[in-house]
Amino acid sequence: MKIWNVGLVGCGAISNVHLGVLSQMPNVKLVAVCDIDEAKLKAATEKYGCKGFTDYHDLIAMDEIEVVHVTTPHYLHAPIAIEAMKAGKKVITEKPVASEIADAAEMVEVAKTSQLAVCFQNRYNKSSQMMRQIVDSKEYGDIIGMRGIVTWHRDAYPYYTGSGWRGTWEKEGGGVLINQSIHTLDLLLWLGGDVKSVKGAVSTDKLFNDIEVEDSAHFLVKFNNGITATFYATNAYAIDAPIFVEVVLEKATLRLRGDSLFILKDGEETMLCEPPKIEIGVNGKGYWGAGHPALIEDAYKHFESGEHFWIDGQVGYNALKVLKSVYQSSKENKEIVF
Repeated sequence: MKIWNVGLVGCGAISNVHLGVLSQMPNVKLVAVCDIDEAKLKAATEKYGCKGFTDYHDLIAMDEIEVVHVTTPHYLHAPIAIEAMKAGKKVITEKPVASEIADAAEMVEVAKTSQLAVCFQNRYNKSSQMMRQIVDSKEYGDIIGMRGIVTWHRDAYPYYTGSGWRGTWEKEGGGVLINQSIHTLDLLLWLGGDVKSVKGAVSTDKLFNDIEVEDSAHFLVKFNNGITATFYATNAYAIDAPIFVEVVLEKATLRLRGDSLFILKDGEETMLCEPPKIEIGVNGKGYWGAGHPALIEDAYKHFESGEHFWIDGQVGYNALKVLKSVYQSSKENKEIVF
């Protein structure tokens, strides 16, 4: 069994999930972590017994490191991933793949000589997998239409104003679309295929005095195969409600509520599967889902076999292009045709 020497850049909240998974994998040795916050860095190095750096260039320069996990603020995903891949490392990055389209395109190009995995971990949920299998089977006919709804809650402080990067176009790259609801958007793209056009609008309904970016958005996606999907997302709700995805088929309707899947057929709704009780890592948050362990472990299996990992830079690029097109559509008040 090959042992992978691993480095991680960014010791914030989501890093705890990655580190929790890596610490339980027998084929992984965590060599080093990096963060500009020395308190976070110290906590990670002491807990996992690894080296620590405050400059990610130093971590990437280590010859022994073979895989780099990128769990930083959005605007740093691209420069870190690109440098790591050019240095011969394989990369697993958190979503979004990048904060800007041009950077995502460069990542896709550089990854042609490396491997790049993007954390759209909700594709690994049992409910998501079952939903995809039912759609592919054609048992209930073709997709007629879809909708996705994300109604969550974020306060100005400390989430935005206390972060140093969230809520800004420069560093976050957007608001509810690029951060909270991108996973749900990815599920629709996974089911619908290539996108033909996007028309929608964004607004800042609650936090207009506190952030630059949107806290609410709605849009329509037209796919090349004729399917349409409507999408609504907001951070202005009172709570983090379970996400909702509905897939209307010719003979039945699939409804994903949180991680539970239901089927509506002949006027009766039946549960097909409910989420398993899975530990997702130290300080893991429920709305992150339980798919990280499966995604990370599967990525390493692909790395070892040399096979291309299926949730790659292009998948990340596709989701980013759609949401950035929503921003453009809102600004120009027109349909954006791909």
